[in-house]
Amino acid sequence: MATNLGHLSYPANGNLRMYNMHPYRSYVPHKRGIDGMIDYVPEIGIDGMKYNAAWINPVQLTGTLLHPHPDGLSQVSGSFYAMTDDEAFNPLIFPNCNTEECQAKLKKWTASVRLNGMFPIFDLVLNHIGINQGEPSPLQKKLGEAGLLLAEVNERWPDIQGIDYYRAGSTNRGLTTPMSDLDPVKIDKVFEILWEPFIRRYILDYGFMGVRVDALTHVPVPVQQRAYALVQKLVKEKYSTDAIVVGELMVGDPEKYVPALSACGLTHCLHPCSFYWGYAMEGGYCLNEERSPFIKQNQRLAEIVLSPEAKKVSAYKIQIIAEYDKEKHKQPNTIFIAQQKEKYCLIINGESHHIAFGGSLILPLNILRGYEAVEAFITSYYLSVGKKKGDVQKAVKEWLEQCPVLQQVLDEMHFQSNKGSLIAVSGNHDVGTLKAKVMLDIAYGRAMTNVGADERKIEDIQNTYKEFKNIIKGIVNTNDLMRRLQAAFGLTEKEKQHLFLEVNMRMREKLFIQAMMCRGWYSLGGDEVGVCHKPEVFAQFGENPGRIGSSLLERAHSKCSQHDLRGFIRGVNEIMDVLPKPAYNDRATMHYLVLENEEFGVKAAEFLFVVVRYSAKENKYCLLGHTAEHLGDALLADKLRAMLASEPCLNEASCDVLMLDQHGEVIRTVLALAKEEKKNNQGIMRRTGASASEAEYIPALSFNFRDSFFSDPTRIKRDDRSEQLLTNTLK
Repeated sequence: MATNLGHLSYPANGNLRMYNMHPYRSYVPHKRGIDGMIDYVPEIGIDGMKYNAAWINPVQLTGTLLHPHPDGLSQVSGSFYAMTDDEAFNPLIFPNCNTEECQAKLKKWTASVRLNGMFPIFDLVLNHIGINQGEPSPLQKKLGEAGLLLAEVNERWPDIQGIDYYRAGSTNRGLTTPMSDLDPVKIDKVFEILWEPFIRRYILDYGFMGVRVDALTHVPVPVQQRAYALVQKLVKEKYSTDAIVVGELMVGDPEKYVPALSACGLTHCLHPCSFYWGYAMEGGYCLNEERSPFIKQNQRLAEIVLSPEAKKVSAYKIQIIAEYDKEKHKQPNTIFIAQQKEKYCLIINGESHHIAFGGSLILPLNILRGYEAVEAFITSYYLSVGKKKGDVQKAVKEWLEQCPVLQQVLDEMHFQSNKGSLIAVSGNHDVGTLKAKVMLDIAYGRAMTNVGADERKIEDIQNTYKEFKNIIKGIVNTNDLMRRLQAAFGLTEKEKQHLFLEVNMRMREKLFIQAMMCRGWYSLGGDEVGVCHKPEVFAQFGENPGRIGSSLLERAHSKCSQHDLRGFIRGVNEIMDVLPKPAYNDRATMHYLVLENEEFGVKAAEFLFVVVRYSAKENKYCLLGHTAEHLGDALLADKLRAMLASEPCLNEASCDVLMLDQHGEVIRTVLALAKEEKKNNQGIMRRTGASASEAEYIPALSFNFRDSFFSDPTRIKRDDRSEQLLTNTLK
C-alpha cells in the first residue's frame, strides 16, 4: 500500500533497507537516466520489494579530466564523485534537459519515492570536487578564489581536488584531524559558499529526506557534525521526521575510526566486512569472535551509531577546583566542581573523544535538588587541610552518586542518535555485484576442496582469489565471468555446471545472513535479477549504448525463475520491518546445518540457516531462519534444538521464529524449544560452531568456511512436507 507525504516517517525500529538506484543503469527499455528510474520506483517500494529508502548517486555535472581506470586497462573520466558544478546537472542522467527540466524531473523522482513509502536519499561528497581537462571547473573557480582547495594532487584519484578545511601548515588530514589543525574560518566559508545552499536545495527544493555520505574517513569530525545537523534540522522542518544519515565506511581497519565516527551524528553506517573483501573472508560463519572479523566488527562498529550503556556516577572521579581551564583539565570520566560567573557548576568530561570533538558539558549546580548541601561541602573543603579535604571530597561524591538527575544527564551524554544500525553491503559499485561475488566464492571453495592439504597450491589459489578483487570489477556478463573462473581455478565442466546449480541459492544465503546479522542492508540496483556486470561510476559507462540493463527486460528473458530474487528480497525486508529497535548490547550469531547433501552435477545441497538475535531492550530472543522450502513445525523445532545447543535461547520457555523460503514467503510462529535433556549431535554441532573441535572440520581461516562443505557425510533425513505449514503471516 502506497503512502502519502504526510504519513512518511522515520522507520520505527531504525532498520534501513536501502536500494541504490544507480543513474547509469538502464531500468526500463528505451528510457535512459532519470526517466527510466522514475518508472522503476514502484518495483522497489512498499508494493514491490519493500525497501524503505532509495539512494541515488550524485547527479551534478562531473569532471572531464581523463585518467587511468583502476583496472589499468583504459582511460576514464566523469565520475559521479567528481562534481564540478553544484548547480548544473549531468546530461547522461538528464538527457536533452535544461536546468529547470532537470530540477523538475528530480523532484518527480523524489515525489515518486515518497509516495511509494521510501525515504529519498542523496549522495553528499564533503571531501572533494572534480577537475576538468584544461580550464578550471566552476567549483574550482568558486572555491579556489576563496582559498578553499588543497594544493596536493590525489595520486589514486587524479580527477579530484580536496577541499581545504585545515590551518595553514597543517599536514593532518581527514576524520581524526585534531581540532588544533582545523581552521574554523575556512569551514565557515566552505559551508557558506557550497554546502549550506547545496543541502538546502536538495532537501527544501528537490524533496530529499536524508543523505548517504561518501568517504567518511577523509572528512573531519566537525565538518560532518555540521553537515548532518543541518540535514536533520531541514528534514524535521519540512517533513516533521528525523532524517536518515548513512555513512560509507569501506576500509580494512575500521575499528580505529570508531571513536571519531561515533561523534559525527550518523544514524546508520556501512559494515565494511559484510561483503567479504576485508582481511578475512569467512563472513560471519564462525561463532568465535576472535576468528571472525565480521562478528568482531558487528559488535565493535555498532558504537558508531548506538551508544553503550552510560557509566554510573560512581565511575567518575570528582574534583573540586578553584577555576576550570579547558586546556588544562582534559581528564576523561571526571566531574569538576568549580565556580563560573559566581555560581557553582559541574563540568563533566566524558570519554576522550567527547572531550576532543564535543567539549565538556557544563551543568549549573543549582538544577540539582538539595544542591545547597554540596555548596556547604565545598565551603568546608576550602576550610579543611590534609586528610579532611579528601574526606569532604568523598562526601561530595557519595552525595552526587545518589542524585538521579545527574545520572540522567550522564545517560543522555552521547553523540549517537540511537536510531539506526550497521548496514550490510550486498553489491557495490566499487567492488562488484552480489552474483559475481557469489560465483567467485563458489569457484574458490571448490578449488580449495580439490587441492586438499597441498600448501603451495593453497597459496596459489588464495593469491588468485585476491587478484579477482579487481578482475571482478570489469566483468561484462555471467558467461564472461564463468570462463575466467573456470580457467583461473581449474574447474571441470561438471564443476562449472554445478556452480550454476548453486549460485541462485547461494545469493539468497549471503543476502539473508548479512542483512539479518547487521540489522540493515543496501543493494546495488540490478542485483535482484542476478546481474554480474556492475555499473561503473564513469561517464564512459553511461555513454555506452550497451550499458547494463534493463532490469525488467533481463528478468523477463530469464529462463530460470530462481534467477529472480525480487520475492526473496521482499521477504527479507518484511522480516526486518518487524524486528525490535536495535541497541548497543544486542547480539547476533549465525548457525547452519545440511538438510540434504548435494548430488554433484544434479542438485545443490540444501541448508537450514538461522540467525539468533538477542534484543537487549526487550530482553528476548528471536530466531530468523531460511530454507529453500518451509519445514514442518515439529521437524523445525528438532533441527533448531540440535543447531542451537550452545545458545541461551534454548533455556527460554518459547522463542519467536520467523522463517523465510526461497520464494520470499515468511511464516511466523512461536516454538517451545527448551528440553530437560538437550540433544548432543556432535556432527551438527561442529558444523554450527558449537563444538570446540571445530578445527577438525575447518582446516584454515583463510577461506570461507561455508564453501568447504560441499558434501556432508551425515545425511539428515528430511520430512515429506506432509505436516501442515503454519499460515499466520507477518502483521
